[in-house]
Amino acid sequence: MGFFSADTITDFARENDVAGVRRRLELGDDVNERRSFQATPLIEAAGDNFVEVIELLLDHGADMELQELNNYTALHQAIDNKHSEAAIVLARRGACADKLGYLGRTPLKCAIKRELVEVVWELLAAGANVEAPDRDGRVPMGYVQAGPNHDKLAKMLRAFSSLEEAIASRHVEAILVFAERARKSGDAARMLALYPQVKLGLLNVECADVESPALYVEQYEAKLLAEMLRSGSVENLHALIEMVARPDWLQHVTLGSGSTPLYDVVCRGNMEQLEYLLATCEIDPRSLSRDGKSAIDVLNESDADERMQWTMAQHIKTRSFSEASAHILAKETVTAMELRQLLGQLTSVYDLRLLFSLGFQALTPEEMHALLTDAFGEAIREKLTFDDRAAVFFKMGLQECRRRGYISEAEHMEWDLKATKVNVENSEWVRDIKRSLQEIEHRVSAAEHNLEALHSHFDALRTALIQKEQAAIAKEKRDRLISLVSTAMIMCGGPLFEKLFGSVFAVAEPVQLLGSLTKVGTEKMSEFLASKATELIFEDGVEALLSSSGVDPIEFAVVLQDAIKLEQAEAVSSESIVTLSAATTSEGPLLPATKSSQRFQDAVLRLKAKAKDTPLAIESAPKCSLVDHSRISDTELLEYPYHFAVRHSEGDLEAFLDLASQIDDDDGDVNDTLQIYARSESKTPAESWEEVQASALVFASYLGYVDIVKWFLEKEEVVKTEKKFLTLNRARSSAKNLLAASA
Repeated sequence: MGFFSADTITDFARENDVAGVRRRLELGDDVNERRSFQATPLIEAAGDNFVEVIELLLDHGADMELQELNNYTALHQAIDNKHSEAAIVLARRGACADKLGYLGRTPLKCAIKRELVEVVWELLAAGANVEAPDRDGRVPMGYVQAGPNHDKLAKMLRAFSSLEEAIASRHVEAILVFAERARKSGDAARMLALYPQVKLGLLNVECADVESPALYVEQYEAKLLAEMLRSGSVENLHALIEMVARPDWLQHVTLGSGSTPLYDVVCRGNMEQLEYLLATCEIDPRSLSRDGKSAIDVLNESDADERMQWTMAQHIKTRSFSEASAHILAKETVTAMELRQLLGQLTSVYDLRLLFSLGFQALTPEEMHALLTDAFGEAIREKLTFDDRAAVFFKMGLQECRRRGYISEAEHMEWDLKATKVNVENSEWVRDIKRSLQEIEHRVSAAEHNLEALHSHFDALRTALIQKEQAAIAKEKRDRLISLVSTAMIMCGGPLFEKLFGSVFAVAEPVQLLGSLTKVGTEKMSEFLASKATELIFEDGVEALLSSSGVDPIEFAVVLQDAIKLEQAEAVSSESIVTLSAATTSEGPLLPATKSSQRFQDAVLRLKAKAKDTPLAIESAPKCSLVDHSRISDTELLEYPYHFAVRHSEGDLEAFLDLASQIDDDDGDVNDTLQIYARSESKTPAESWEEVQASALVFASYLGYVDIVKWFLEKEEVVKTEKKFLTLNRARSSAKNLLAASA
C-alpha cells in the first residue's frame, strides 16, 4: 500500500467502520499496515477507543507490540488517550505491560500517571513488573501522584510487590500472579516450595466476585500437576501428590488441555511416571480424557514402547478381574460361563484361587475339568509363573485338582512340566545367563566394529602409500616428457618448432609449457611428437633439404617415428596414472586427440609421397563443391580415419580401400560423425554454409564420390541415416557438378 493510499484498512479503522475493516481483510489487506507516522490500524483504533475494531483486528492476528514513530504501542496509545475500555481489552488479550515506550515508560507507568485505576489493576493482574525502572531509574510507585486515587494505587502496587503482601492483602489476582511467575520459570523446586503459601492464600481470599476460593486452588493444582508431569520426574510428582493429600485427586483431576494425568504421561512416553501412576497411585487406566479417548487408545494408535503397552494392558486386566470378581462374589449362585469370563483377565497365578474356590463348590466335575484346562492353558500361555513361590502355588493347585479327580495323571504331569519350563525361563539365574550372553554379544559387536575400523584405517594407509608411489612415478614421467620435448626442440630447431607448436601453447611462457605437460601421458606425448615430426619432414624447406641430401623423406619419417617409439619404450611405465594439478592458463586439452594407428599414418605418408608431384584436387577445390574444405584440417580429420580416407582418395575406390584397410577397430568407427559445413545443390556458394553431422558415407556423398558411396551402402555395419536413393542422388549430382566445373 502507498504511504497515503486511500481506502485501505487503516482508513476504515480510523472511521470505526467494522464492516469496511472486515471487507479489507477479506481482500487481503495487511492487518499490520503502516501508514502515517508508522501507525498500524490497531494503534489507530486504540487511540480512538474503537473496541469492536480492536477485537476484529486482534482476531485476525494484529501485532500488539508494534510501535509507531513515538515508540507507542497500541496499549500505550489507548492509555495516553485515557481510553480505559480499549486498554483493558488489549491487556486481557495479552499486550505486554512492560514494553518501553515514549520517554522509556511502560504502559503501567503511563496508566499510573494518567490515574486509570481500572487499567492499572488489569495490568498488574496480567503480570506487570512493579519493580521495573524507567530510563531515569523511577519505579512505578514513583509515578503515584497526590490526589484522590493515591492510596488506592499505592495499595495495589504494594499488593503486587511480593507474595507475602499479596497474601496479606487477600487479593486473589495478586496471589495468582506470583504463582504463575513461579510456574512459568520451569523451576519445579520453586513451584513446590511456594505451593503451601499459595494454597493458603487462595483459600483465605476475601472478594465479592470469588464464589469458591477452592476452585482457584483446584485450577492452580492442575497447572502444577501439568508442570510436574512435564518435568518427567517421579520425585517431583510424588512430592506434589503428598502435598495435595487427597486420595482420589489424580483419578478425577483434568489438566488444562482436557487430558487425564495418565493420558498426558502416555503421550510423553514416560515409563517411570506411568508405572508410578498405575502401581502406586492406582489410577484407573480406562478413564477418558476430554476428547473421549483413554490412555490405552493413545498407545494403540501410536508406535509406543511395547513395555508401556504391556504394562497398561496388565493393569487394565487387573482392574477388570477385580471388578468382575466382586460382581460374582456379590451373587448367590455362580455359573461356569461367569467363571470362564475371568480367564481372559488373569494377570497372576494367584488369580486361580478364586476359580478353585468357587468352581469346587458350584461346578460339576465336567465343567470344572473344562474350566481348569482353559485356566491352566491361559496361565502357561501368559507365563504367569514368574517366580518360585508362584510356581509352588501352581503345582499345589495341580495336585489338589488331581486329588479331587478333576484332571488325569497325564494332564497333571503335562501341566507340571510346562509350568516348570516357564519357571526356569523366568528364573533369576536364567535371566543372569541371558544378561551375560547379551553382554558378550555386545562385546563381540564392539570388537567387530573395532576390526572394521582397523581394516578401514589399513586401507586408508595402503591407499596413501600407493598414491605416494604413483606421485613419484608421475614425477619421473613428467621429467621424461620434458626430455622428449627437449629432444624434439633440438631435432626440429627453434623457428620450425615455434611454427609447428605455436597453435598449441606459447613456447615463450615456460610455466605454461611445463604446467600443460603434466596433463598428458608419455604415450600421448610420443604420438604427438611423431605426428609433428612427420609434418615437419614434409615442410617445403625440410623436404627439399632432405631430397638434395639424397635422403628419402618417407624413409626418414619412418626412422624418426621408430626412434620416438624407442624413447617411449624406455620411459617409466605404470598401470595407474595419477592426475596432477598444474598451473596453466589453458583450459582446453594440450594435444589434439588422435585415434589413427601407425599403419594408417604410414599409408597416408605413401599417399602423400605418391601425390607430391600432383597436388591434391581438394587443396584447390572448385567453388561449386558442396563442402567447405577450408574449415576441415588434416589434423582434425586424423581423428576420423574413414573421413580422412574418403577425402584423400579423391574418389578413387582403390586408394580409399588401401587407406581403409589400414584402419583398425581401435582407430575409429565407420559410423562416427564429423561436423562439416555443407550446402544443398540448390544453394549458391555465396549463400551461408550449414552445419552437418556427417558420417563417412554422407561425407562421400557431398564430395561426389559415387563409387565410395556405393561401397558404404553395401556394408551392413554402416548405419544409413537417410534413404539410399537420396544419398546416391546427392553423390551423382555433386560428381556431375565437379566434372562440369573441371571442364
